[in-house]
Amino acid sequence: MSRAPSPPDRPLVAVTRAAGTNGDLAELLSVGGVEVVEVPLIRFTPPADVAAWHAVVQARLAAGGEGWLAVTSPQGARALREALAALGAGPRAGTLRLAVVGAGTAAVLEAVGLRPAFQPSRAEASVLGAELPAWPGEVVWHLTSQRSEPALGAALAARGVGYRRVEAYRTEPTRLTLAECAALRRADAVVLASGSAVRGLAAQVGVGGTVVVMGEPSAQVARALGFGQVVVAARPGLHELAQAVFGAVPSEGTKSRPDQLSDRSVRDE
Repeated sequence: MSRAPSPPDRPLVAVTRAAGTNGDLAELLSVGGVEVVEVPLIRFTPPADVAAWHAVVQARLAAGGEGWLAVTSPQGARALREALAALGAGPRAGTLRLAVVGAGTAAVLEAVGLRPAFQPSRAEASVLGAELPAWPGEVVWHLTSQRSEPALGAALAARGVGYRRVEAYRTEPTRLTLAECAALRRADAVVLASGSAVRGLAAQVGVGGTVVVMGEPSAQVARALGFGQVVVAARPGLHELAQAVFGAVPSEGTKSRPDQLSDRSVRDE
């Protein structure tokens, strides 16, 4: 657990994504006048069947661009990068037809020269499913975790497009220490970027206090579990998530800071 030192009159907000992925949001919140404590509620592990995962990627490479690979989180993009490296894909990786949910996911792929062919108008899986230029009868392979939400598959099915969920990694709950549980209870708001994080908070800490969530799917999970104060970001992005936090825990010191991070999607799965 890490905590940025700050004056005691600043609101305390907990950021809960996997370790090592909270930095940009924590910086935005801190500059905006918020004290930040990092308490990861989830962690990422390899898929249950690595060989099966690699076989899917190998088959998509052999297909030479036939069908879409949908990547709906930065972790999914990292998992694909690692699989391609392990398989020695080289230039063949450029034949994959990649669709991403948002700019943050795209950036992970672009960092190694993979250029997504499609990104929806809004960084949500349901919008990706509705807008993806796929024909009825085509198949979309969704590279995700075992805990992914059904929104993408439902949107594609409504259009007659085939859907295959592929476990590219696993999302597991983090076992919290007593100190971490106490920090979450002290926080004026807890930021949750996925339904998995919502469930982890409810199971280990309870459903009291204010939670700020990335989108309506996570909000629905939070309400169903009994959270009474659920604030939803206007759009999936770092800037929007920070603005939602500022609205949830207003103080004289908080302020927004639009910058180059504003269009980065930060959704987990």
